[in-house]
Amino acid sequence: MKLTSLKAFLASLTVLASAAALADGRVDKGGDPLDPYISQTRKIVVETFRHIANNRMQSAKEVKDFCLQTREMTSKQADFCMNFILDNAQLMIDLNTIDPITPIRMLMAEKLKEMGKELEDFHVDDGDGAGERPISAMTKSERLDPIFVIYERVRDLPLTHLLVLLVHEMGHKLKVDDNPIDDGAGAGPFEKGRDLLDSMATTIEWYATRYQIIPMFRVIYKDFFNCKVFRNDEEVGTFTANENRKLENKFLEDQRYTAGVGMDGAGLDISDLVKVPELNIYFRLQIHEELGCQSVADQQQRYTEMAVWTYEPKTGGYDLGNSERQRGSPICEVDLKDERKRTPLVLEYKNEATSNLFRIDCQYEGYHLH
Repeated sequence: MKLTSLKAFLASLTVLASAAALADGRVDKGGDPLDPYISQTRKIVVETFRHIANNRMQSAKEVKDFCLQTREMTSKQADFCMNFILDNAQLMIDLNTIDPITPIRMLMAEKLKEMGKELEDFHVDDGDGAGERPISAMTKSERLDPIFVIYERVRDLPLTHLLVLLVHEMGHKLKVDDNPIDDGAGAGPFEKGRDLLDSMATTIEWYATRYQIIPMFRVIYKDFFNCKVFRNDEEVGTFTANENRKLENKFLEDQRYTAGVGMDGAGLDISDLVKVPELNIYFRLQIHEELGCQSVADQQQRYTEMAVWTYEPKTGGYDLGNSERQRGSPICEVDLKDERKRTPLVLEYKNEATSNLFRIDCQYEGYHLH
């Protein structure tokens, strides 16, 4: 949301310009689920505008019909919105694909407090009688002016809402009659620039849904854990556990922050990996992360568990050991410098037949996004 009253504050944020941009395509160790979520939203923006540009004649009719039927525009406004989208399609693609791309930065409540601001400070009155509404993002008009998103306001948004929000903010980089688009000032036949940008943004969301562009960009991590196996405190083997961590359902919405990490089916058979005859076991590590790493979560929303068990076709299987449910997630703790504060990934159990004490000690190494 671009506001005249926030110009001074936006200027004060330029100090963050040297920070790493969100969603630049890099893969790192750990990190919050929201980062690649924004990255995938960028890709949806690009692919949607590309689809529109490559099917200009058909897109023009569909966009205008949508505007007339759904946005309750006048015919003049619908024509203007249609042409605005078509004429700026390539520029919207360029903003997100040609280096340097328009940066997207995340602001968190903690950082805002350091700057003397509170979340409650970020509201705007549209003057439509509906009162104040919260601001979730803001930017200025230059291409390289960052788009700042307020973490606590966007972390729970469905993908479609996040798409609308980012397209609106990117729209501030466009112009009408060579003038930047301000939310509170007129733009063409629209009384307020906000109405034009909202119309463009909701049209893009509708178009991306209609042509099944959204499900094309699934956000999937593959997490990696390096584990050591000890018998009576002597290291007897190592193995690597890895599995996809899915952050979404079909439309990347309902289960976005449910990051369940574990081995499918019976789990990971580590018998052959550690070459210990009596260690004929299956292993599973389960991490449940529901709200995003920057939020405060109770044990029901963020926890880690480990389990081992045996399985024989003739005799069936039974549990050898289960770790206590740990309140925490190593995915969210990868940047903690003090490793003692990280959630322990340790499971101990005793082989009753041999009286040997086994310990499995794992370390979260990071993820690959694919």
